[in-house]
Amino acid sequence: MLGVASTPERLASVVAFVDRRLCRVGRRGFCLLLVLWIGVPPALAQSTERHSPGAERLPEPTDLLAFADPQELALSPDGEAVLLRTRRGLPDSSTYADKTRLVPTGPAAAKPLDVPPGAHEFEWLPEGERLAYLASTDQGNQVWVKAIDADSARPVTRHPEGVESFSISPSGTQLAYVTRARVDVPDRKREDTKSERKGKEVNMETFMYLRLRGARLTAAPPPPSRKQLWTKSLGGGEARKVADTLSVDAYRWSPSGHRLALAATPSRLRAQDPQVPMLRTDLYVYDLEARRLRTIHRGHAGGETIYDGAVSYSSPFWGPDGDRLGFLRTDHSDRYAAVAELGIRDLSAQKTRFVTTSDHPELYNPTFHWHSPDSLLVEYTKQGRRGLFRLSPKDGTTAPVWRPVQYASGFSFSARGARVAWVQQGIGAPPEVHVADRSFKSARRISQLNQDLRTNVWLPNGEPVTWSSSDGTAVQGWFVPPRVRSSSAPPPPLIVLLHGGPGMPSTNQYHPYDGGWLYPVQVFAARGYAVFLPNYRQTGSFGKDFQQVEAPDKEAVADVLTGIDHLASEGQIDSTRVGLMGHSHGAWLGPLVAEERPTFEAASFAEGASNYLSLYGQWSGWRNRGLHEYSVGGSPYDRTQRYVDLSVPFQDRFTANTPTLLEYGQNGTAIQGLETATALWRHGTPHELIVYPGVGHGIREPAILLASMQRNLQWFGEWLPVDSASTADE
Repeated sequence: MLGVASTPERLASVVAFVDRRLCRVGRRGFCLLLVLWIGVPPALAQSTERHSPGAERLPEPTDLLAFADPQELALSPDGEAVLLRTRRGLPDSSTYADKTRLVPTGPAAAKPLDVPPGAHEFEWLPEGERLAYLASTDQGNQVWVKAIDADSARPVTRHPEGVESFSISPSGTQLAYVTRARVDVPDRKREDTKSERKGKEVNMETFMYLRLRGARLTAAPPPPSRKQLWTKSLGGGEARKVADTLSVDAYRWSPSGHRLALAATPSRLRAQDPQVPMLRTDLYVYDLEARRLRTIHRGHAGGETIYDGAVSYSSPFWGPDGDRLGFLRTDHSDRYAAVAELGIRDLSAQKTRFVTTSDHPELYNPTFHWHSPDSLLVEYTKQGRRGLFRLSPKDGTTAPVWRPVQYASGFSFSARGARVAWVQQGIGAPPEVHVADRSFKSARRISQLNQDLRTNVWLPNGEPVTWSSSDGTAVQGWFVPPRVRSSSAPPPPLIVLLHGGPGMPSTNQYHPYDGGWLYPVQVFAARGYAVFLPNYRQTGSFGKDFQQVEAPDKEAVADVLTGIDHLASEGQIDSTRVGLMGHSHGAWLGPLVAEERPTFEAASFAEGASNYLSLYGQWSGWRNRGLHEYSVGGSPYDRTQRYVDLSVPFQDRFTANTPTLLEYGQNGTAIQGLETATALWRHGTPHELIVYPGVGHGIREPAILLASMQRNLQWFGEWLPVDSASTADE
């Protein structure tokens, strides 16, 4: 069972169940289905077509869940083995199955590692014979140490509040770890749920409609807390607090193990209003022997919008000499185009210089590996492709070291950097572990995590595609061609998948959009559809200029439409038979694309905040000032028509012409979904509104992910069917 019975307070009271077969009147009939008790209809559970025995079979939705997905990878100090933790979805369950194993970099076979269920955050000790990890106890997660061949492990911490993260010093003698401690808020009024029936004063700065779920006003968030950093000897003894007045977000050991670099926020700022996020973080160095905290750079808290003037220092990392400290500085004033700058601090000279600026190529989601004085290796995503780059600490120039068309991530190095391991995957290639020497001339795959999928299942390739938008800007995306077609068949129908964010790029991963809503891209291709994933304007990894737009509905809409036109001009797709999918920001953008060109035959949108006018009234104050007013150019009280123009329910050409599947989480933006459903209903346009119980902005449970994928396959199969002749094998 994937759902729960609704109560009168829930959204089930808004609409009644209507059988879609009885209420459809042609393609323009009306159908509204609100699901709070979710089951998979028998028609959805049917297997896809299979090839004859001995041939490749076609992918099924379960193949996108029940594969070994690497969650952690750590190369041993001697480079002889990779510790690997994978996760596999259980399609009929709400949980995932983890497996931890040692994968030798030589010819030996992989072997499982005996650790407790749920163990994670693995780290090798320097001598390479022991591992540290977090495992659950009755006091929360604690740090454990285990010899590779030992049957048992010993606890290193017994902290009453549990441990959130940890790091072993380079010498292997010291441990740094973080716990979450309560922050005392002076004069903070305690919420009294018993008196709620008499009325509750609402703070519009922090209150959101989400607090009304289940008719509860006082569904209070967790009490304010800070991340307290501790150090202790691995050999035993008492733990010591580090910087008791700070909430620590990141920390790194120096090469000597005598110092820690910290990115942290003063605790007093966290206590001022714990429901409003603080973007400020400062940079510090802590000397363990002297027990002295030294401030390197102070950030800035934002103004009324929390963004204006906000500066954070993050991601500290050490140079190999231990006298240079790298970090990122981000000015958040630009909101969606806040590109971090890379700085290097000379601690002896007490001077900082920035080797990149916000105008440099964007270091999107970087991980730094500084093994030699003049060569800094950085893993990051550049223009939708992730790989490893060499960055000059002198002038910030970069050059690719390993950047295949596929997605390469999780680079882990041996003690001296002579050997490296990483995970590589693509839309048509489930993830596997690779290794190489430092020159990358001997790169090879060493795992067989998903060999059955690779050899027995037909999977499409993801091909990079570039085109010119209407203003001449070069735009990039991924094109997934359908299964082999007859040479005489017409071009295939196209499904366009719009990512969320808007900053999160679509990439060449087995899950090309990993934003919390799983779409069956490979299964669509197997059934004869082409799939297009455009990285439209405002997408991250393409640089600051690409993220800065004149209007949120202008450049991005043009990018999507010109991308479709480009594929049609190349003969890749049938431009008269196109469908749209999108999650979050993509679910808001998609209807605006369809409004501009109302020829899309079907759509499916998940978790879209559709009505800018009502959303402004439902969201908290700091979100409205910092996000909506920034994007729109004012409030709805002085720019009413502009808010209407950006609101999906008022896009008449979309709501009157496009059969649409709407999916929402009960704990997400489901109330917004009702507004789009109402507009579709009023125009008599076929649609379904699905609400998943207990789900937020993204789906986490495998069984619900499977149900969503099956619904999307059925929806497009009905409203955008593939001509069977077009998928006949040559």
